[in-house]
Amino acid sequence: MARGSFIMAILIMTTNVSAQMVPNGDFENWSNGEPQNWVTYNSISALMGLTTMPVVQLSPAPSGNYAIKMTCMYSESAADFIPGFAYLGNMNLLTGQGNIGVPFSETPIVYSGVYQHHVINPGDTAVIACVLSKWDASLSAQIEVASATMLTTTEVSEWTDFSIPFVYNSTETPDTMSVYLYSFGGDGASLSVDQLSFGSSIGIEEQSNEQVRLFPNPVNDEVWVDLGFLRGENIDVDVFDMSGQKVCQAQWKNDRVRNLNIHDLSSGYYMIVLRTKEEVFHKTFIKN
Repeated sequence: MARGSFIMAILIMTTNVSAQMVPNGDFENWSNGEPQNWVTYNSISALMGLTTMPVVQLSPAPSGNYAIKMTCMYSESAADFIPGFAYLGNMNLLTGQGNIGVPFSETPIVYSGVYQHHVINPGDTAVIACVLSKWDASLSAQIEVASATMLTTTEVSEWTDFSIPFVYNSTETPDTMSVYLYSFGGDGASLSVDQLSFGSSIGIEEQSNEQVRLFPNPVNDEVWVDLGFLRGENIDVDVFDMSGQKVCQAQWKNDRVRNLNIHDLSSGYYMIVLRTKEEVFHKTFIKN
């Protein structure tokens, strides 16, 4: 595998988020015309002057039985275009009871899935976004920790993969994940989505990052890495920030424990990748 392909493969791997995935992110579970764990306009579509549901169960799907399709529709009674949308959560739009978002406490690298975008007029827009946030008691508000957002106005007629890097603006651990899917623009513009998750492997075997020991973590100036579990003598070391940019690299001999100076890096989340001829490992750490 070429080095560029190797780096891209690493960047879209999961990083200890297997225990907390996107609820019903494959859109296989529906009840009364609504995707379970998602909030849509379907329940109030008649009140908004729509004669058909803006969000429907789509079949065939690229995986499993169903995907989700959100269509922007014109309402004559409202004299306006009503966007097709789905929010992760359980809020009742009539009463305002419930929540947008679900509990979540991981720090993923990328937000992945597949999508189609049908354009009616130039400028019709689809938005696919995931926001990680944390409650700030002093402000009585959710404060954004990280986000991964894709906005497109391009026609995408075939199911197409997407992998959006998370951009972290805080070293806080999130407590909530919110997912937003939008289609807005002309009457009939639509966004279809399936297989929402946090990363996937594309061509190399992912090794368990539990074997990688970094200390301290969080770190101030130097991060120390225990290399005793690696089989190779020569080790390529790369460090990436949360936007996928390489910010540091080194080549080490396997001397059991080695240190890496990261004094000049900004505060935030980073991922270190260790590669020998036989193995690839990765692990995230926090720079204070």
